[in-house]
Amino acid sequence: MLANEETRGRSSALMQSLSEAWAQRHQMFEPGTAMKMPAAPPGYGKEPRCCQLNFCVCTGLGRQADLFHQNFVSLLKPLVVQPREKRSKTDAKAKAKPKRKPKKPMRVLLEDGMLVVRLEPSLPSVESVCDNGEDVDSTHLRDSLPSALADSPWAEAALGSTVVDGGLEGMDPHWYHINYVNFKTWEFTLLRLMHVDTYPEMNEMTGANQDVYELEVHEHPQVSTSHRFFANLDLHLRYRVSWFTIISDDKPVFKDLFRAKTVCVSETTLEGVCDSYAWHGEISEEQRRTDLENQKNLNQKEQHLEELGTAKENNLEKGNPHPRVERGKVKITC
Repeated sequence: MLANEETRGRSSALMQSLSEAWAQRHQMFEPGTAMKMPAAPPGYGKEPRCCQLNFCVCTGLGRQADLFHQNFVSLLKPLVVQPREKRSKTDAKAKAKPKRKPKKPMRVLLEDGMLVVRLEPSLPSVESVCDNGEDVDSTHLRDSLPSALADSPWAEAALGSTVVDGGLEGMDPHWYHINYVNFKTWEFTLLRLMHVDTYPEMNEMTGANQDVYELEVHEHPQVSTSHRFFANLDLHLRYRVSWFTIISDDKPVFKDLFRAKTVCVSETTLEGVCDSYAWHGEISEEQRRTDLENQKNLNQKEQHLEELGTAKENNLEKGNPHPRVERGKVKITC
């Protein structure tokens, strides 16, 4: 509008005021005379984790899924990462570049896309829903389960056996192929697989006395992040993790198994790889994390008291019985 010929005369005063305002707000300074920028607050400029994942993990189901993810990573990480050796500063070879260790077999399987995981759900054990070791009955167990399970026809028999053996197996397991893994953030994607059949007689494919499981991709492939898949699980239950390897060798297979969307897997027999529980049920997990937080606070308190006692002893030797403590650190005043 300011450049329009018809309004140039009437807008000259406006143009001048705008130019003055612009010059006032955009003054040039020498680097040495410019006002110092305030220090950025902690975490400024770092994208929140919810934005990174495009999935809220602050509260509710998202938080539970994130806790499940963290537990799962704690099981997977030791299997694929070589521990680092601590180098001594006095060692003459410390400055030399360390030789890279060979990758662990599980890391190779993971990078080659040959790793499949099975999550077997079961009812929470007695210890998972019992507080402080107290006796628990079927009513207590029923209250700890989701309504869909508590009201199911087999609930009576299930709860009866649960009190004895701590869980009821036989629920349909969840099968996932682990896709791309970011080994820095440990975020990864999963492909949902469907169990078709089990072939105990096909031991010649694995070379060991193992069952062979036939899995196939769903008609409409389901690929998503681990958080979104874990959020769709019934987190009132507990889940046991088992690791499987896709069978890929030169041995012949039956024609009906040779299909693009079908894979055959067998349980991994690598050293140090075993079944573990990634989730013990929502109630048990919340209690466990509360206990860990309480233990952490207790350790910090004991460390603080120990530092304070040491500081008092040092000050008494110097004739000053009043040490000053700031933010958990002891400062000796002389």
